[in-house]
Amino acid sequence: MSDLGPRLEAALAFLTGAECLADVGADHGFFSIEAVRRGLAKRAVAIDDKPGPLARARENIAAAGLESSIRPVLADGLPPDHGCDVVAVLGLGGITIAEILGAADLQNVRRLILGPHSEPAATRLWLERNGFSITAEAFVRERGKHYQIVTAVKGPMKLTDAERAFGPYILQAGNPVFRAYLAMRLHQLESGRKRTLDPARAEDLERRIAALKELL
Repeated sequence: MSDLGPRLEAALAFLTGAECLADVGADHGFFSIEAVRRGLAKRAVAIDDKPGPLARARENIAAAGLESSIRPVLADGLPPDHGCDVVAVLGLGGITIAEILGAADLQNVRRLILGPHSEPAATRLWLERNGFSITAEAFVRERGKHYQIVTAVKGPMKLTDAERAFGPYILQAGNPVFRAYLAMRLHQLESGRKRTLDPARAEDLERRIAALKELL
């Protein structure tokens, strides 16, 4: 159960000293279980909107002997009585994450750990507009897919378009996995540019190619 893979391990690396972790989209509950087992959170609320995965999470929590520390909750998003100081929303689209955060009571939340699997700019734009500042990020590859993990605390922040898309800390680090991803995306865009006969589409692709080349 402890072999979470690079994506969830990167998210766990941003979790320390939590009184309570609200794990939204908990699926089978492994993130909550490892957070409590490793002492990164004293307790957790494993939240999912699907009864099937939540039932399996409940079984996994019981198997780990953590029924007194992790509470499974069936809910769509973050329930108002979550009572947690750290909120993780992992494995959902960036727009969905922004919608969940926008509907949530975050008054007593001191840290967010977010893992948009698409539209990451939407998540960062929500943070920017709602008084949260990014403090660290990770870019990882798992099973052929690429993931961005973002952690933020309350505070002002202003991002460029590139920073919203790829993250200020990810851009600064320029790790090999991220640079390989950019090179792959550049190749895909250049191939698309060669094939398209639509002038408007070609112009859009050329703009995106130029922007990526600046990052490389």
